[in-house]
Amino acid sequence: MKGMAMTLHQLFLLIAVADHGSISGAATTLNMAQPTITYQIRALEDELGQPLLERQPRGVALTHAGKIVVSEGRKVLELVSGIPSKIERTLAEIHGEVMFGVSPVTPFSTHHFPAIYRPFHDRYPGIKVTVVEERSEKMQEMIRKGQIDVAVLALPINAWKLNIEPLWKEKLTVVFPLDHPHKASYHLRELQTEQIVMLRPEYSLAQRVSVMAQHAGFLPKITVEVATLGALVGFVRAGMGISIVPWEVAQSWASLGYVHVAELDPPQERQLALVSSKNAPLSLEVSLFADKLRAYAQRISSDRGAERQRPNENLDNQML
Repeated sequence: MKGMAMTLHQLFLLIAVADHGSISGAATTLNMAQPTITYQIRALEDELGQPLLERQPRGVALTHAGKIVVSEGRKVLELVSGIPSKIERTLAEIHGEVMFGVSPVTPFSTHHFPAIYRPFHDRYPGIKVTVVEERSEKMQEMIRKGQIDVAVLALPINAWKLNIEPLWKEKLTVVFPLDHPHKASYHLRELQTEQIVMLRPEYSLAQRVSVMAQHAGFLPKITVEVATLGALVGFVRAGMGISIVPWEVAQSWASLGYVHVAELDPPQERQLALVSSKNAPLSLEVSLFADKLRAYAQRISSDRGAERQRPNENLDNQML
């Protein structure tokens, strides 16, 4: 025996040949070429230093060593095939709680969290996720104190004692009252004469909009400051001004006939990130939830990359 380099695939092929009584029968069932099976079995024979098959007028028969390998190989394959179900049962037995923070003025809770939590809960029914909605600065402090395990926040933030992992970028768009003249896209400088409905300055979205306006060379003409997205859309519908909000929020309002939506040129985004404390490692249940967030972020970033390659049919339809 040269070593222990035999593979599960080789065992599987030898068992298939034994069950069919011939290499040709196994090849037909497995949709494989006979030389491929022959090569793998010969490699296994070389590894064990013993012939495993002997040719007969019709097909092949197992040698004494071959019978031992097949008998033990069935046990090995059965054991291996049971590993996924054992893992699933183990994962289902994990219990714990995740304190998860999000901003109350982002579309995360309504547009993204359900798509993340449903499959997570299905796989880990013993893990409870409690959603905490607070403004960004408050959540950062709660993470440092251990009151929140992880949060999805918009950058930039104060990185002191925090781990920051970028997730995806959130597109920002303009919303107008239905009776307001509008077009498909606007440069930020074109909005300097507009009255703007803003979130209160402690919210990161308001801070981002203010920075965007400053970079475009003007200060926003704020008519009213609000604390919720519901109040914001209410004031926009009432004709109190325009506003800049995440794309998902704007599209949901437009679909209800509340507002018109326009693109910003050049496009404006804000980076969302997964934030946790540097003071302590994540527990198993929090790590599993963070992995689900990362996987979702990869998928949504990929989807949005493909979406940018297609015309924005929703905006085109609004102009008809």
